[in-house]
Amino acid sequence: MEFYVRTRGDGLDQGYRWLKILPDGRQEPLDPPISTDPEASNLIYGEDFSVLLVRSGEELALQVTGLPIGENSQRKRQNVQNILACVGTIADERILRGIAIAALREDNLLANVVDQHVLIDPESPVGFRISQQLPECLMSMRATGVQGGSDGEERIGTDIDTYRKILVEELDTFALPEKRTGTLVVVTRHRSHDVLQRAKVWRGVSDVVEPASPPLKPHPSVSASSAAHQHSGNAVWIVAGVVAVVLGIMGVMLIAL
Repeated sequence: MEFYVRTRGDGLDQGYRWLKILPDGRQEPLDPPISTDPEASNLIYGEDFSVLLVRSGEELALQVTGLPIGENSQRKRQNVQNILACVGTIADERILRGIAIAALREDNLLANVVDQHVLIDPESPVGFRISQQLPECLMSMRATGVQGGSDGEERIGTDIDTYRKILVEELDTFALPEKRTGTLVVVTRHRSHDVLQRAKVWRGVSDVVEPASPPLKPHPSVSASSAAHQHSGNAVWIVAGVVAVVLGIMGVMLIAL
């Protein structure tokens, strides 16, 4: 697998730069392809937290933006954010799903791990280097399940706790759909559901308050018990979408008052 980190040094003249971690531990300034993909970039707002998982042929690429530094960070600049990009093959799917899950956890697991492995280095031209242990640490983050997922309809939800928990559970339990390419998973801000739907995103979460998409039918390969579990999850997506819309309307009414 390939791993990239984008961050900055503590110096005023040290801006944000990408570093690729090579297998022998060396690091070189190099941008990951996913960061320059215009279609993928249109789905996220890079200054905020986002998760983007894309498949192209046999390649899977994951990018997580807006990772904050931890409370115990050694960084002198406190407003720094880190970005992580990982590139692998279908064989690395469980690892990439695991990293995405770590990014979505409430305890900021991925953000803390990345921050711990960013080392300020005044001798480096970019002002920092990445610990050689980061790839090993990331590769230990594996999703639990390998059950066959669904190739059915896309599902887009509003970024509230309910949707995030459902997305985490689904990523941890089911494999990614085998027959789909393009953008599979997006967690983003300031992007309408229509934008995600036109991009044919398989699983999407945005902070824009809109109704949930139609329920997803379980894949035939899913067992009866798993199908019942997934059906329940779909119902929760719909209910949560209605709640999000109602809360949005109430907020507008309160502002008007």
